[in-house]
Amino acid sequence: MERVLRERRATITLAEFSTLDRRIDQLILTAAGEPFLEHTLRPLQTLFRRIGFIHHTHMVGQTNLDGTIGHHLAVLNAVANRHPDRAVTASDALMDFIDGMFAAMETGIAPSLLGCSIESLL
Repeated sequence: MERVLRERRATITLAEFSTLDRRIDQLILTAAGEPFLEHTLRPLQTLFRRIGFIHHTHMVGQTNLDGTIGHHLAVLNAVANRHPDRAVTASDALMDFIDGMFAAMETGIAPSLLGCSIESLL
């Protein structure tokens, strides 16, 4: 998977990346061997993919996948080479990257794309 990401980094489509991302998630969860973790993370991973899709398709100038691919490569490399400290650091950096998507999306897209409204509840 790491080789595919490196080789296709400049040409991979969002749909192709999403498919590969699901496979990466499954591989890491399988390697962890903890069923509770899988049941806990699977819904979150789905939400993160949805956020990524919205970010890369609805935010002006955000179609480039280079940042997310770079972060995923760092996680894959650390896990594949059995470097847990590097894997944690890489995973934290990926989460920070995703957090940055939220900040930009708050002002850059219509709230309806996130299934919410900015109307007062009162």
